[in-house]
Amino acid sequence: AAPGVVDVHINVRLAQSTQATLREAALRGVEEALGLRLPGPFDYVVLVVEDCYRIGTDCNFAAYAYINHWLSVFVADYYKYPAVQLHEIGHNLNLAHSGGLDGKTYSDHTCLMGNPLFSDDVGKMCFNPVKNYQINRGNGWYDDSQIATFDSGRSGGTSWSGKIIGVADYNNNASNHPIVIKLESGGGQDWFIGFNRATGPNADNVQADDLVTIYRVADGDGFGYSTSSLKDMLRGGQSTTISNWRDTRMNLVIRVNEINTGSSPGYAHVDISFGDPDEPPPPRGDGSPFFDWFASLPPGVAFLLLFFGTLLPCAACYCYFKTNNFTSKKRRDLYFDDKSHASDLFDAKGSPDLSYVGQIVHATLQRFHPHHHRTMWNVTSAKIIGQVHNTPRGVWDSSSDPSEGHDDWFPEKMAEIIGPTEAWCDILTLGPPDGRFFNAVEGALQKIAYRSISKTDGSPIVVRILFGHYPAKPKDIGKITTSLTKNLPEDANIHIWVGAWRKGLSWNHAKIIAVDGVFLHTGGHNMWDEPYLTKNPVHDLSLELEGQVACDGHYFANQQWQFIKTKQSTCMGFIIDKLPDALPLLKRTRVTVSEWPESIAEVFPPQFLFANNRVAHSLPQLPNNTPLISIGCQGSMVSRSRPSDDAILAMIHASRSIIRLVIQDLGPICIPGTKRPLPGLAWPKQYLDAIGKAIYERGVDIELVLSNPYSTPGGLEGKGTKDTPYGNGWDCVDVASEIIKAIQKRYATDDSRLRTMVADNLRICFVRHNQSSKYSDGNSIGLHSKHFIVDDRCCYIGSQNLYDCDLAEWGVIIDDEVEVKKILADYFVPIWRNSYTPGRDVDVARVMDGLNVHRDG
Repeated sequence: AAPGVVDVHINVRLAQSTQATLREAALRGVEEALGLRLPGPFDYVVLVVEDCYRIGTDCNFAAYAYINHWLSVFVADYYKYPAVQLHEIGHNLNLAHSGGLDGKTYSDHTCLMGNPLFSDDVGKMCFNPVKNYQINRGNGWYDDSQIATFDSGRSGGTSWSGKIIGVADYNNNASNHPIVIKLESGGGQDWFIGFNRATGPNADNVQADDLVTIYRVADGDGFGYSTSSLKDMLRGGQSTTISNWRDTRMNLVIRVNEINTGSSPGYAHVDISFGDPDEPPPPRGDGSPFFDWFASLPPGVAFLLLFFGTLLPCAACYCYFKTNNFTSKKRRDLYFDDKSHASDLFDAKGSPDLSYVGQIVHATLQRFHPHHHRTMWNVTSAKIIGQVHNTPRGVWDSSSDPSEGHDDWFPEKMAEIIGPTEAWCDILTLGPPDGRFFNAVEGALQKIAYRSISKTDGSPIVVRILFGHYPAKPKDIGKITTSLTKNLPEDANIHIWVGAWRKGLSWNHAKIIAVDGVFLHTGGHNMWDEPYLTKNPVHDLSLELEGQVACDGHYFANQQWQFIKTKQSTCMGFIIDKLPDALPLLKRTRVTVSEWPESIAEVFPPQFLFANNRVAHSLPQLPNNTPLISIGCQGSMVSRSRPSDDAILAMIHASRSIIRLVIQDLGPICIPGTKRPLPGLAWPKQYLDAIGKAIYERGVDIELVLSNPYSTPGGLEGKGTKDTPYGNGWDCVDVASEIIKAIQKRYATDDSRLRTMVADNLRICFVRHNQSSKYSDGNSIGLHSKHFIVDDRCCYIGSQNLYDCDLAEWGVIIDDEVEVKKILADYFVPIWRNSYTPGRDVDVARVMDGLNVHRDG
């Protein structure tokens, strides 16, 4: 045996033994072998058994330990997992579990007592402030001066202000800043504050990296065994309020003035004040985006908006309410707290195992977006069908342009997915299909319609089609509906709705085909001939899935359809509905919908409900399905919450070795022909900071493929508003400079180290075919993919760009190393082999010279 390990053989029949029998036999065997009574000279003793041996039950534990004791027992290989070892040692130290915001026992993933890490290659994680306080008071492990106590009293007017550091910097604390702040509640449930610094021994932390965390102990004052609960996490500039503190009808407010991770040690500056009147705290955020937007309008435009938004409704309200037979009863404005139909939402039979990347993404979504679970994100699974769908095909390692008809297979593939619909189909895309894509959708609808005639249950097949109502080109929804349905049989048992929406500068940008809660197609592809099927096509990426993830696509569409219904059911919606769909309007919010058959179908479509979908119910739970996390956001339709943004940031923060990206651009959209962003647009600071942190702190490599600036597919040349180039105008040096600039602002480091990072860690190039950035006619090659891979074990495919653009987006995170490596081989490796040559697109000197260039609008 290895040093410190004793093997013992016990005379026990395993098949007839319980865990207790096995444990006691093993302990007696150790005592006989060593000639002592345990624990003897040892502080702690660990037993490792090959199975759990619980007669009549399943093995539902990895390990267990005795509270305030010396013994712990591990099953199978779980003894290899450092975090599991420390979790059980925590129990030996008299520590109880720690729950999260959802109230569950193990869901505090800022703490080892929340059970966050299950791997043999991660374990750098600490206990939370409650447990650290208990360890200090019970075992004297910490200097008492690093534990601060705030006893507010009951009179009000008391406060505390100062810097706190993370326990990971315990040995780097010359100024003796506190690590834990205990808030005396005057009763049996005290509160605790800490700074969850994710570095050093806490580098593998799963949740709330570099945030101020707040906890409450369930019983007692933190000295003894008691569960703790995570109550809030705060970024710099945020605050939280504990109402009716000490039953005084006054509030205790905790505010984070600053978080600085660039100093040594990193710190958070926290203010605690007691005595404000007991009233609800103001919402977090920077104020109303509507008034910021309105204030930016030219005076003439603002006047017209006020006229259409205020005067016309006053003149027309009588007609509206009379026509709809409304009473004075207030209408319920849903505005998507995502609680409607919550009891019906599809719940997977057990979440699949997630990698350390997936765990961090999941924890982030649970913390910041719990109310949007299963409507804008979900941990789920599916089977990936075939290879990813990348267009154009057949271009890698070739100097020839794509041949005629190069990707006609792609709209046919979409039709293959739509056509077999038995009960429900959702189609979401940026704009209406045209050309071969229109023919494919129209043909698929005809197949559905003819098959619906023979349906025996009487219920119609539902098809919902949604577009973005972007201001430059309003959608003539009635005309589109007529074109799609003109050849359908009159006796078809199918109801079709076509709609479009926008709110401010947000509209649908997601690309989803979801069928029967089972079949899904998603990614970056729009349904347009000219960018994809003609000469000089733009590159794009999507994939096909089969499994329960399709339900998430339906539920994402539910939100947009509910928004359309809510807005069109207002007075202004009634007025706009009487105007031509294609008429441009100076109106911040606009929705349109058309139904078929007009005399039979309801005005608005129903909501997808898993419980009512017999096809989805028949889906088998396949054991070899790929673990996925669906992530999305609805732009300004939903106030502040952007789950997919935070999920993507979490992926970047989770990286340990390499991030590979294939994206259109990272910088904001420029004024054509210049490197000046459109007014008000800026570089995505959060993504840049996360990438910079990965490079600087963890030595992560970045391999990034970008679209050539202003690339216009041949079929779009000279076509006015639809002539949208791919690539926002920045070159690879600009992108590299902004990443290095983020490092420079965050960390005190010299030019030589920055230059080394540019040379060693940062590899950026334009997309190329066989090392050529242009097609044969001289037009540059464009890229529209939204794809990135973290550590070659977790990747994203979807509709979301990384440059600032607040649209409705959706995609999937694939969290399976085997499947991700297939995608890497099928897509990233060829594009990188054809595109990247060291030193061609990024010159170290030019990057460093560009650090002082201002590139924001």
